[in-house]
Amino acid sequence: MTELLFSKARDLHQKGESRQAALIYKEALENTQDPKLRIEALGFLGGWRHAEQDYDEAVEYFAQCAALCGDHPRLEFEWANAIELSGRVGDALPHYLKALRLHPKNARYLLYAGAALDALGRHEEALQVWSIGADVDIALRKVKDDPNADTETRDKSHAADSALRAAFSDLHRQTVGDASELRRVRDAIWVQTHDGEFQYKNRMQQPHVFYMPDLPAIPVFHDLEWMPTLERHWRDIREEYLTAAHALSGAPYIEKNAMLGAEFNLLKGSMDWKSIHLFQNAAPNEDVIRHFPKTVEALQSVPLVRVDGQPMEVFFSVLAPKTRIPPHFGLANSRMTTHLPLIIPDNCSIRVADETHQWQEGKVFSFDDSFRHAAANDGEETRVVLIFESWAPDLSAAEQDAISKSFSVRTDWLKQRRIPNA
Repeated sequence: MTELLFSKARDLHQKGESRQAALIYKEALENTQDPKLRIEALGFLGGWRHAEQDYDEAVEYFAQCAALCGDHPRLEFEWANAIELSGRVGDALPHYLKALRLHPKNARYLLYAGAALDALGRHEEALQVWSIGADVDIALRKVKDDPNADTETRDKSHAADSALRAAFSDLHRQTVGDASELRRVRDAIWVQTHDGEFQYKNRMQQPHVFYMPDLPAIPVFHDLEWMPTLERHWRDIREEYLTAAHALSGAPYIEKNAMLGAEFNLLKGSMDWKSIHLFQNAAPNEDVIRHFPKTVEALQSVPLVRVDGQPMEVFFSVLAPKTRIPPHFGLANSRMTTHLPLIIPDNCSIRVADETHQWQEGKVFSFDDSFRHAAANDGEETRVVLIFESWAPDLSAAEQDAISKSFSVRTDWLKQRRIPNA
């Protein structure tokens, strides 16, 4: 008898006849003490009453279900949401946070937990949770514009996006301060979190992290004063690379799970474009650096972008034969990307904005990678260049310091983010 009732309820549910299914599940509950069957019925009934906006009854069903099935992230989330919609957001928060502890990479749970914290006046904690969620899935901030999403989720997404934009924009402006000589930095745009409308001034220049609209838009830089000094050391640097290369396997420049367009699919996780990093994200790779004392010494003459005294990024870029890097935009126009070509086969080139350039071994090539750029090795041998970041030459020392401070303060805030306790 019980099995027949459950079978009938499932069939009605599958056909979309939820009300009739609910009646059968209610009857089935009265005829079984089997925990698995009761969990199935109680879970369905909780979801049904939630959909019918009878939140108090949904809460009761979810509570009974949780008592039987123990820790289950989706149940905790749905239970929390029913409690919140019944008008008790404070009681909902522990269940949202428990769902997160059970499934910490669920962006929807992070969105709703952040909204609950915000509603309770715990705004800084809400910002941290929302920011973590946006790192998990940027859709947390974008679903507000999805007409297919439910109204509650869109509203929470809009609140999260607005709050994060306001907070990060305020953080930047407060960090830079009001000094007149820092106006260009103060007016800079953190593209992903800017709190106002803006347009790029040049269709070919679209940095996707940090944009200073008032910097001169120069795609390629020539004859900077530090270039000849570095070029004098290029043979020593190449020799160090050739000596160490057999012992350093490197890593794919683009990680397998990188969130890039389909045009990069062939390079995701591929050693056809690999890197050997001396410094990455301002952290030294001591196992690599010890092979390159002359390289590190030669770079002392270069105005490298540094964070807390460490170069932001220095690496050997190794591009296999018959490999192309699709057109893309870089992170920021406050920096130059500089190549010191070490091994350049025939038929190798880089295109920046509307011009194609041929690398020359030992000849520094500096460009603003916020301009659309692409590279190709159509030759028969591997191409190797040393790459590092240096400051855009138009920036004053004070502006460089202000930009570095803005990046550091933002990084420090991101590092201290936590999922709070209830």
